[in-house]
Amino acid sequence: MMVNKKIFLTLGIISLVIISFVVTDHAFNVRDISCSFCDLDCLDIDLSTKDPKDMGIKDWLEDFRSLYSFVKENYPYLQLKERMHGYNWLDLKNQYEDRIRTASNNEEFLSILLDAVQALQNRHTLIIVPNEVHDYHKSFSNTYPLCEIFCYEVYRASKYWEEIYQNSYERKYRNRYETFIVYEKGHYILAEDTESCSTYFPKGSKVISVNNIPIDDAVKASYEQDYIDWDFHRNKSYIWMISPRNFGNNAKFSIQIEEDIYENISFSCFTGDSLFPYNYHEQILNFDTWETESTAYMKVSSFDSQLYQYSKAIERFYKQLGNYDNFILDIRGNEGGYYSYWVDLIVNPLIQEEEVLEQYLAHRCTPYTDCFHEAFGLYEEISTDCFECLPPELYTDNYQILNFSFSFEPKGENSYNGDIYLLTDNVVFSSAESFAHFCKQTGFATIIGTPTGGDGMMVCPLYYVLPNSKLVIQMSSALGLCKCGKANEEARTQPDILYETSFGDYQELIEYVLDYIKQS
Repeated sequence: MMVNKKIFLTLGIISLVIISFVVTDHAFNVRDISCSFCDLDCLDIDLSTKDPKDMGIKDWLEDFRSLYSFVKENYPYLQLKERMHGYNWLDLKNQYEDRIRTASNNEEFLSILLDAVQALQNRHTLIIVPNEVHDYHKSFSNTYPLCEIFCYEVYRASKYWEEIYQNSYERKYRNRYETFIVYEKGHYILAEDTESCSTYFPKGSKVISVNNIPIDDAVKASYEQDYIDWDFHRNKSYIWMISPRNFGNNAKFSIQIEEDIYENISFSCFTGDSLFPYNYHEQILNFDTWETESTAYMKVSSFDSQLYQYSKAIERFYKQLGNYDNFILDIRGNEGGYYSYWVDLIVNPLIQEEEVLEQYLAHRCTPYTDCFHEAFGLYEEISTDCFECLPPELYTDNYQILNFSFSFEPKGENSYNGDIYLLTDNVVFSSAESFAHFCKQTGFATIIGTPTGGDGMMVCPLYYVLPNSKLVIQMSSALGLCKCGKANEEARTQPDILYETSFGDYQELIEYVLDYIKQS
């Protein structure tokens, strides 16, 4: 399907979020939106006069029911997540309301709310960190509709929530076992040597069950505690690492060492980040070359604003790139940033002719969601007949599909005609995901590694304010679709060559690609 309408990328219109998984210290970057929203009076922001510090059970229930109604009407991923994880979030309503009725203070209420938002299972969906609301309030003071969301009342309430949020976050996400228990090639293994209960467990020992439940079954049930990823190669759910928030400080594990199994093993716990087990280069940009393989290498750790500080270094690197037959572009661990950065700094300088990225947005047909997409100038509706395959929910009147395709023009004197290899992993997400999708669709690079993290096609998130607490919820606004109609959050970007590395072995994939180049 060809795209007749060319939409050129600009920083003011297109940029996605740099968001860490699950719950993050960094919500949607306020610099990402610089377009002027038209004065569409389409948002019904109904805030109560309740001071959050005076909230009780009735107010907490009103807030949760407000969130529930908003998700039911606007969240694009309800059916998709049910297919992936086997439950419908809307069916959890009574469970959360029962928990709220037993809460005794605002901190307990917030903890329940964190669980409920986590259960939506999307890395762009979260409660915005209260201490960042000030930036949103300042930046969007004259930008409709965001000025309505991040109004003074919301800003004032955020000051109250800062310490409470920090306490809830620390309790949930700052507690880890004495050893990293990580997912590697279908198994949960100990990433470090450890000694527990006077028994020595070497690195690589496998966890086969927890609390007498097979580990894979236990992981599937931890959707309130963790982001659950999908292993496409083995067709099963997994989490990146196991920590006390999943199964408790006193969880009992069964550990397998070769043919021996050790039962009822517990691990000591201590304070430490339990969100991210992977260790990448700290620098945002790294270069290398291998002369004998005629191969150049560039690692891009993020597409956030820091990358532009290195634009001159990238230009100097490109001037030498023509001396090499192969170019390895490594974006493993890149959680996103701005669309325009990978367009301006990678694609436009290297392509030799115009490229078109065909992608589409399917969003819920509600006035609230429509307001956000119309503000970004997205009006061109696409019929379902134009796609080979679509998620089944899109064949209903509840969704509208909009054109979100772009043209890329060659720029500069550094076009490259050698072979490009893109290295990916499960952390690649948001705008980094969109770059991987571009490489896959256009053939810009051969993708080697593991499937990406998804949710790479989104013009902006939705923001919603809970009426009593004034907490702000951010969530994905649409299903991003590739040109055949598959949802990016569900299908991800699959590598051209699947290669799984051992946990923590950063160089293994690079060595594999260098060997692949030698044999090609």
